[in-house]
Amino acid sequence: MHKNQLRICMISGDYPPIRGGISDYTKILFNNLKKQMGSGNVFLITSKEASKEDKNIINEIKKWNLRGILKIISLVKKIKPDIIHIQYPASQYGFKPSVNFLPFLLKINGCSGPIISTLHEFSNRSLLGKIRLVPNIIFSNKTLVVSQNYIEDILYFLWPLKNLLKKKFVYIPIGPNILPYKTKLEDIKKIKKQITINHQDAILCCFGSIRKGKGIEMLIDVFQEIISGPTTKNIRLIFIGQCKGEYCLGIKKIVLEKKLSQHIIFTNYISEEDTSKYLFASDICVLPFSDGVSTKRGSFLAPLFHNIPIITTQSSFTPPELINYKNIILTKPNDKKDLEMAIKKLIMDKELQIVIKKNSLCLKKYFSWENITKKIISIYYKYYEEHE
Repeated sequence: MHKNQLRICMISGDYPPIRGGISDYTKILFNNLKKQMGSGNVFLITSKEASKEDKNIINEIKKWNLRGILKIISLVKKIKPDIIHIQYPASQYGFKPSVNFLPFLLKINGCSGPIISTLHEFSNRSLLGKIRLVPNIIFSNKTLVVSQNYIEDILYFLWPLKNLLKKKFVYIPIGPNILPYKTKLEDIKKIKKQITINHQDAILCCFGSIRKGKGIEMLIDVFQEIISGPTTKNIRLIFIGQCKGEYCLGIKKIVLEKKLSQHIIFTNYISEEDTSKYLFASDICVLPFSDGVSTKRGSFLAPLFHNIPIITTQSSFTPPELINYKNIILTKPNDKKDLEMAIKKLIMDKELQIVIKKNSLCLKKYFSWENITKKIISIYYKYYEEHE
């Protein structure tokens, strides 16, 4: 069978204009699958709130409860896909358990073809959150995970079923949720001029939604120490991304109390194109994740694809492709001194900035959506042929 003859039905609660990482991932993967497999062969079942920007997007699910699941089963039977691919979790699912039994319910209701699930979260979920994922894992023919450590953690959590499940998982990283836009040099200079006092000042950025676990408070403390120095007093820090809720209000209050409002800027939610412009305008990106960087971090991949030198935090599941002081700078999580030294060094060492930017170019191929989509399509074909 030729590749463009295979019919795929994706299922995801989130799709733009619904905001979030799963929404962005679903849209980009959906569009890349259409490019590589033929636009008439890829379908998406999603929420009522999603945009119907494509004739093969079926945005008819009002609620992801049992009634919504029955609607999905009916739609899948009409589409008659060769492969069903479910994205989990999604903000629109809420905590409704029926979604976790979707693979099982599809199978017992006569929906043929392998069912593949992508798990975007596991290790960071609560005990109850992990338990909810068990039926999804068991009843899917294949489970894709976006971080290598998820496989080990799932098998540890489900150790009685370890031998049964160990061949079920495939690790495939995510790609960037914000791709570089074609941006005029004049636009970048304009943003730099708005942010800095003079063209010699460095602009640090921290990209992604502001929430707990990203080391935001520590970064602000470290930044305050850095600008107290005579040679780095005019450095700017810009938070690029959505900022809402009590936690973000608390962060903005800290900035006011520390009298850093002239040095720290919040873009709040802006368009993808404007986000790309602000990333291009930044000299260094700082991402001090409390639990370290991993391949599930879209907030790491977007700056990487904008060719910005990145300082982030090491973890046991940091990809081996990231080499400290060669294509990235890795610091110890929750270590203020280590982070401060790394930022100061990279600000002052322009040659190191150039080296890291140059060496990080090869990482783009590894995390490119084209390659990620090819890997997913190969899995579709492998398990379709085995199922046949």
